[in-house]
Amino acid sequence: MQLGKARYCASRTRQAQKNEPRTLPPMQQRPSLGG
Repeated sequence: MQLGKARYCASRTRQAQKNEPRTLPPMQQRPSLGG
């Protein structure tokens, strides 16, 4: 479950960073810390 969630978060983060990297706070940029 956690592995899948991490992958999903990473995918979303990558897409979001590509679209608006400055809009995302540091917490969302690092899913490892925020979870």
